[in-house]
This record gives sequence, C-alpha cells and structure tokens, in this order.
Amino acid sequence: MLIAPGRWSSAYSRGVRTSTTQWLSRSCSENERVWGMSLSPGKTSYNSAARLRMQGYTCCNHEHWCNSHTGTGSTAIEGILSCQAITLWYKTRQCRGDFSLMKGGCMKRRIVCLAAAALLTVAGSAWAGNQAGVFSVSPFFGGYIFDGVEHQEMSPTVGLRAGYNFTKNLGAEGAFGFTSSDGTKNDSNLRVYNYNLDVLYHFIPDSQLVPFIAAGFGGRSAEYEAFDKMRTRGAFNYGAGVKYFLTDEVAFRGDVRHLIFKDDLLGQVNNQTLHNVEYSVGISFLFGGAKPAPAPVVEPKPAPVVAPVPPPAPKPAPPAPEASLAVSPGSVTKGEAVTITWACKNSDSADIQPGIGKVPPQGSRTLSPADNTDYILTCSSATGSATSAASVGVTQPAAPVATLTAIPAAITKGGSSTIEWACQNATAADIQPDLGTVQLQGTQKVSPEGSADYTLTCSGAGGKATSNAKVTVTEQLCIKLEVEFDTAKADIKKKYHAEIGKVAEFLKTYPEATGTIEGHTDNVGGADYNLKLSQRRADAVMTYLIEKYGIAKGRLSAKGFGLTKPIADNKTAAGRQKNRRILATFDCVIPAKKK
Repeated sequence: MLIAPGRWSSAYSRGVRTSTTQWLSRSCSENERVWGMSLSPGKTSYNSAARLRMQGYTCCNHEHWCNSHTGTGSTAIEGILSCQAITLWYKTRQCRGDFSLMKGGCMKRRIVCLAAAALLTVAGSAWAGNQAGVFSVSPFFGGYIFDGVEHQEMSPTVGLRAGYNFTKNLGAEGAFGFTSSDGTKNDSNLRVYNYNLDVLYHFIPDSQLVPFIAAGFGGRSAEYEAFDKMRTRGAFNYGAGVKYFLTDEVAFRGDVRHLIFKDDLLGQVNNQTLHNVEYSVGISFLFGGAKPAPAPVVEPKPAPVVAPVPPPAPKPAPPAPEASLAVSPGSVTKGEAVTITWACKNSDSADIQPGIGKVPPQGSRTLSPADNTDYILTCSSATGSATSAASVGVTQPAAPVATLTAIPAAITKGGSSTIEWACQNATAADIQPDLGTVQLQGTQKVSPEGSADYTLTCSGAGGKATSNAKVTVTEQLCIKLEVEFDTAKADIKKKYHAEIGKVAEFLKTYPEATGTIEGHTDNVGGADYNLKLSQRRADAVMTYLIEKYGIAKGRLSAKGFGLTKPIADNKTAAGRQKNRRILATFDCVIPAKKK
C-alpha cells in the first residue's frame, strides 16, 4: 500500500491517526480500505479501493505511483524513508502477510526486492568480471519442468547456490533447490529437493557479460504427498548460463540445467531414465579475491619556468680536431679478421695508415692483416691535426700434424684392414688412393686387391703435412680331400689315387702344413659297427699317404665319426653313397715370393 506524499497530511487530518509502523504492518486489503475511506469520505472503502486499483495505486502496483509521484512534496514519511525503500520494505512485508499472489510469487518478490536493494547499493560502481579466489552466494528463482511420465505441472522453483572460483575460468558451486508441484492427473502434491555440486567453466572472464557452462552430480529427493514417502536418487546435471557483473561484488545471473536420473516413480513405471529441466535467474553476491589496483594518481606537471635570456656570448674559437681509433680483437691468428673503428671530430679529413688511406670522418672496416701492424688515424682541419694509434698482433698459425696407421698392416687376399687417421692444426684432409677427401679424423675399413701404400695429406693455414701407411696383401693356398667308399668297405678306389697324390705333393711342398682325416658312414648297420668302419676308412687314407708318399705320421691324424654326421638323406641310395666318405682338411699356407 502507498499513500501519495501530497495526500498524507490530508489523510492524517481527517482522523486517520495510525502511526507509520501500524500502517506498514497492516495487510494490503486493510490499508486500501483505510486509504479509501480517508481520501474519499462519504464513499465506501470498496469503491475507493476499486477506483484506486483502476488508477494503478494498489499496494501490489505501487511502483507506478512511486515513479510518477516521487518528489511531489515533503512529508513525514519522506523524511524517514525514500520511496524506493518503502517499496522494498513493503513488498518484503507483503510476502509475510496474510495473503499471497500466486504460487512462488512471494519468493519471487523477495528476490526482486533484493535485486532492487543491490542496485541501489552498487549504483555508480565499476565491474571487474569473473575473478580468481572469489566466494559467491546466489539466491535464485525460476521454473521447473518435469518429465512427461511424472505427470506433474511445470512449477516455480527457488534455491541457493554457493561457489568458489579457483581461477578466472574455473570454479565449483554447490546448489540447493526446492520445487512444489501439483499433479496433472490428480491434486496430489509433489515436493522436490535438488542438491548438487557442479564445476563451472567461464568464457571471456574479464568482460562484463560472462557466459559459462556447468556440469555436476548430486541428489534428487522427491516427497510424494499421496504416498507419504520420500525417494532419493542420484542425478547428473549439465547446462549453461550467463553472469552480468554490476560491480566486482554483485552480478545478475541466469541458468538452465538439464537433470538426468533414474526412477520408477514408486512403482508407477518401470525403472527408466527421466529428464527434468530447471531454468532460473538470480543475484550473485561475491566475497574475497584480489581487488584490482587503483589507477595511479597522475600529478599535474608544474608550469615550466622560463629562464631569462642571457646576453649573447662572444663567438668561441674553432675547436681543435679530435681523433679516436680502436682495433678489435687486439690479437689474431694469421688469416683471421679484425675490425677497425674510428671517429674524427672538428676535422675536415681523415686518413689511416698503413694500407688504408683516405676514409670518412667516422666508420669501421674489416681487415685480415698478415703480420703485426700499428695503425695510425690522422684527423685534420684548418686549426691543426690530431692522431690516434691502435695495434694488432698477428700470430703465425701452427703447422699441420698428420697421423695415419693401418691395423693390421698385413692381410690375406680378400681380408680387410682398418685405416685410422688424424689431422691437427688443419682445415682439410685427403687420403689416397681411393678414399679422397675425408674428415679431419676418423677410421675406414679397406680391402685392397693387392698391397697398397696410403697417404694422408693435412692442409691448413700453416701449410701441409703428410703421413703414410702400407697394407700388405698376401695370397693363401688351401687344399682338402674327399673320398667316397662302397657299402661296408674301407678300400680306396683307384679313381681317388690321383687326388690323394695332389695332397701328398702339397704336404711335401709345404712341410709346415698338417691335416686331419675324418671318417663317416651311412646308417646301414649298427652304431658301433659304423663307428669302427668310419675309423678304418680314415686310417686307410692316412696309411696310404704315409706308405705311398712318405708323409710323416706326426703331421696327420685320423678320427672316425660313424653315422653321426650325415651330409645327405640316408633314405636314398644316392644319399647313403655321399655319407660313406672321408673328409681331410689341411692348414692353409702362404706361398713364399719368388726372388
């Protein structure tokens, strides 16, 4: 209820002695009746109230009156409270009165009142966006939509959120919400309590309007009036929202959440996944966090002090020339470069000697002196000249050192040797024959067809150096003997006599060579029998060499292996024939070179 400021004294003079406190404590309908009677004597309170309602001055619409009548006069009530404060107090008071507007209406009006108070408190302040380390408390109201199988009306919802920002982008928030709904098939009431813990991610946190996404898990407790039972189920939720920062302590926000849970609705349906939607608006009150540093106070610059103009001084004499010369580095090795830097002041010309000549008044140049050099800069003008000197020491480079080895130095034909080399005080390396340009140090395997002399050449600023290594290649002579036998025989066939003669000739030519004769059999007969047979075959060949050709017995050995080392399949005649054999191997020798 509101009484227009200009009419308060009139109402008071006509006998309405109600104090301000009594007036504010009355219900809406009572104050309308009193107001109507006071302002319209002789008419019923019903007609007065009706007329006032038609004019937009009812207690439930007194913002219109405040907006249109504020400042129309000075009254006792204006001296105590502003129109906005009366509106705020009364709306809150109205929600505690004996009447209600609509389901959830009082709670909505409380939050609107809180929003109005926040606006009055923070008017003219600055916003700072979403900040790290901030705690928040956010009352909210909105609507709640049930899954179709629940057969509940869409209803208002109210609740409270409390959160904390770990960073500007990432935060966590706990929430509690309450919804009361009537059924669509009956009048049974359902009260739903939602509580969950969410993780929030904020986008563009430094702006005034900050969108965010959220997801979390919690519980959904449903109290069914018809069954007088409370059911609690775990519920996952996700959604999005936006915060609008009025200051760094207050922000408006809007949220939408999709809740997902499983329930059988007390046996009314099979246990299934249900979907609810909650949408809400609210106000966030923010605490803590680092406050932005105040802008630095810029002190105004003092007005410049204009010094008095002194009398003109006598014209000075022309200054004498100045010379400056430097060489970097001061010492180098021959072939390296130095930089000469010079500057002449108060001069008309500049000259550097030796070897450079006329130069600009200042500059630099890169040179590679071949020996120790003393450079002199001369700066000249009409008033005289000035000089500056700088020296550079040139060290002659060390002579290269070359090292080349071959390991082993002697190989047989087809073998290999490792060439190893190193160059010191050098910039290039070359090995001949065959290898060409190589790294300054390294190794390389070589397999020459014949003996070869390798030469390493190391080159550098100090000259050249060489080193040689020789790889000697020798030929190796080897011989072996294979003889086959008939089944169960140890007799040497005539066709092998010539082969045995060649082996005897080799042994006579190279008396240092020795040999081993191995005897073998096929699988015909027992193992003991074949072992003895193979020994007789090896002995027969050894005896033939000793008796026929006079080879010393100490240079030969014979051993039988029986059927243990076949080289072919014993299932075939051809395979068994190959297995009935002796194999003689002899030392390889290197023939002496002919003189």
